[in-house]
Amino acid sequence: NHHVDGVYYRPWQEVLPTLLDELVDKTDVIIVLSALKMNENNSIALSFPSVQILFTAVPGNRSVPIKKEQKTLLAQTMNRGRYLGYLFLQNPEQENWQDRLAVARDDKRQRSLRYRLQRIEMILQKRPNMAESERNRLNGEKAELAAQLNDDHQQPEPNMASYLYRNIPILPSITPNKEIERLVEYTKMKMESGTNPQ
Repeated sequence: NHHVDGVYYRPWQEVLPTLLDELVDKTDVIIVLSALKMNENNSIALSFPSVQILFTAVPGNRSVPIKKEQKTLLAQTMNRGRYLGYLFLQNPEQENWQDRLAVARDDKRQRSLRYRLQRIEMILQKRPNMAESERNRLNGEKAELAAQLNDDHQQPEPNMASYLYRNIPILPSITPNKEIERLVEYTKMKMESGTNPQ
């Protein structure tokens, strides 16, 4: 415990349990903002399942993808406003999180597998006199595609908590200044000629 200018700092292990006990029955979603190291953020997520979302911006760390730790989403962005974080939540009061992008990718993959399967079935129907080796090869490919369809399928659950998270890089948009450009060119010329650009 220490204080600076009348503000008292205490460890999260001491403060957080009491706060969460007070909030858990009064709120739908508990969000923690943290400037702690990632291993401590992981500890919070593991220790307190009532925390649904934990945002952090650890100085010096690069942007990392959102991750699930037990029932908590851990989101981190770069410091100094280099990225705009966008988080869309659906049913956040539910217990388990589902990544909407992963479900969309899975759905696209499923459509591709179904299309390939239909093409093989169409070839088998339209060419009844094909060579036995070719028919066996196509039937083997058909069985493999059908197995992939069964194994990989992830159906989004309507009442499940879901999220869509993106870090959007913010690019500087400074309009050119002719006076500064002239000064830069003048400095470059002086440096190339070996004289002092005063």
